[in-house]
Amino acid sequence: MNMTDQIQQRVAAAPSRIRALVARDFSDHQDLKVVDFVDAMAGLAVELGSINCSLADQRTLSFRSNGELLCEVQLPFALTALRMSCARLAKIIQERGGQEFKPYGNNAEVDTELRPGQRVRLRIAFTNTTAHQEFTIEARPV
Repeated sequence: MNMTDQIQQRVAAAPSRIRALVARDFSDHQDLKVVDFVDAMAGLAVELGSINCSLADQRTLSFRSNGELLCEVQLPFALTALRMSCARLAKIIQERGGQEFKPYGNNAEVDTELRPGQRVRLRIAFTNTTAHQEFTIEARPV
């Protein structure tokens, strides 16, 4: 199987994986697992090259990779989940990128280890204002 086929398989499998991650990490409004979700999104970005999350509407998260719509997932508190995910990305940029904590938006590169022995460079961009919420994670091995 060549590289193009492998990427196409990953893209085809991504919607079901994303739905499972949203269900796993955001099933309980009182116990959102934002850290786990953002880490999983970074891992997915490694596989796909990039992952973008925004609101399709107040109750629906929209996921894209490399400009292509992967899926939309309904979630009663989609806005809360997205804003908390953006806040987590701000903290990652602060902790791993050595930058000032900027909760309303930032664009930075950080080197991190997603799993033991798996170092990657993440390019993180997010906006987390009352008017707009969105994040994009691009990843490549270091």
